[in-house]
Amino acid sequence: RLLLRPGWREDAPALAHAMGDESVVRNLARAPWPYALGDAEAFLARDADPFLPHFLIFSRTRGAPRLIGGCGISRGEDEELNLG
Repeated sequence: RLLLRPGWREDAPALAHAMGDESVVRNLARAPWPYALGDAEAFLARDADPFLPHFLIFSRTRGAPRLIGGCGISRGEDEELNLG
């Protein structure tokens, strides 16, 4: 049902659309607001750190896969690892 994979450049419009919803962004630790297509493109173009991976989550239940979320590991200000 679900597909977990790194984000690709062609995911930028779907990511920008999803992040354009204020109710989504307010639940995130860090995200620019308002979130524009350029923000999505920059996020997807950043260098990947193999020790701090980020993935997009897609639903594969009906038709083409549909972006429904994301997850990743990041380092906090205290250098602790965070899963978000």
